[in-house]
Amino acid sequence: MMRKFVLSFVAMAGLVLVGQSSFAAEQWARWLTPEINKFHVLGNFEATYLKEAKTDEGEDRFSAVELNMPELTVPIIQTDKTEWEFNLSGDSMNIDTEAVMPDSDVALPDELASLVGGTTVRHIMDNGWLVGISGRFGSASDKLFESEDELVYGGTAFIKIPHGEYNAFIAYVDYSNNRFDSKYNQYPMGGVGYQLVLAENAWTVLGFPATFVHYEPIKNLTFDASYIFPRVFNAKLAYAMMENRLSVYSQFKWDYKRYLRSGRVDEDDGLIFYDKRVSLGADFQITENIGVGAAVGYVFDRFIFEGQEYAERHVDRIDIDNTWFASASLDIKF
Repeated sequence: MMRKFVLSFVAMAGLVLVGQSSFAAEQWARWLTPEINKFHVLGNFEATYLKEAKTDEGEDRFSAVELNMPELTVPIIQTDKTEWEFNLSGDSMNIDTEAVMPDSDVALPDELASLVGGTTVRHIMDNGWLVGISGRFGSASDKLFESEDELVYGGTAFIKIPHGEYNAFIAYVDYSNNRFDSKYNQYPMGGVGYQLVLAENAWTVLGFPATFVHYEPIKNLTFDASYIFPRVFNAKLAYAMMENRLSVYSQFKWDYKRYLRSGRVDEDDGLIFYDKRVSLGADFQITENIGVGAAVGYVFDRFIFEGQEYAERHVDRIDIDNTWFASASLDIKF
């Protein structure tokens, strides 16, 4: 039963995130768990300091403080077969730089933020199929909700069909106006996957636009990796101790963030931040309801550009040197 629960917990982390970063992947994954009426008030908060580094724009430097809230979830209604919940996610990036985008001569905003609220309904049918629908609405910009040009919104419908004792087919359709490339914003996009248990300590999710691998080579040591089309990758090796209250890990992340800068000339353009990060960290469960974490790491291969798609990454581009970062996190569950 536990194996089935854990597998389903992560099966949709990327399948409903095509066109988005891994920002809310765990939240999406949780929506595809096979159990109804088990959700709690959940919150995750993280602060990261990125040390000052040079840019390719002369002597300009760049440093930032990131505040992330990947997940705040509050159940509204829960029955034996149906549940309805409210979701909130957001982030802010406080930037210290005088760099300007070289082609448009526009200065980078001092602060960027996103705030997105939504709701999700899940239902388990009599035949065991899990179906759900979600909607989201918010803003991602240097001036939140200033006009309709800074709004982000979308919706997702998904289904999970059990196949045998542990495996399942997964499918979804999603609409978003803030995908990785603007040319995909006008159309709903679909995804499929198949979760396959290979052994008690190994499983995979094969699909498009996401693939996942989980492996436990020895007790308490876990390896998880995921790829989300086209440019989101995450790999984590973790070791648990003290009856699973303490976990130490190493991690690699390739990710991005996309904002709709106020006053941009083309409404289809996005201000996009790409980077890769390696880190060493630890998570500690203080009580059943509260956990904390800390990590240090190195960020590299990072750049900023404003455009409609990745192919335009050489226009209005600012490259930033590699540097160190440190982060702290808080998890709550009630």
